[in-house]
Amino acid sequence: PGEYLGGKERGMTGNHRPEGVFFLSLPVRARAASLLDVAPTVYALLDAAGPPMDGASLVEAAPSEAFDYAAAAAAPYTPDQEAAVEGRLRDLGYFE
Repeated sequence: PGEYLGGKERGMTGNHRPEGVFFLSLPVRARAASLLDVAPTVYALLDAAGPPMDGASLVEAAPSEAFDYAAAAAAPYTPDQEAAVEGRLRDLGYFE
C-alpha cells in the first residue's frame, strides 16, 4: 500500500510494467518484441552484418504474404471486441 501513493521518494513514481512499447517506422507484422531483438533489427535496417546474437530482427520476422494494412485500419476490432471496449469505457465514465 505504501507504493500506491507515488511521488518523489514515496514509492512508485510511474506506471511500471514488464511489457514495453517498441516503435518502428516501418509497417511490419511481427511477433512480440524482446529487448534482445533491438540490435538485430537495427543491423538489418542498416543492412549491416552483426555478430551472432540471441535476438532476431523484427524486420525480417515479417511473413512473406502481403498484409492488408488498409483493411486492418478500417476495421481494427470485431463487433464483440468493440462492444467490450465500449463497455469498459462506459464503466469508466467516458460514455453515458
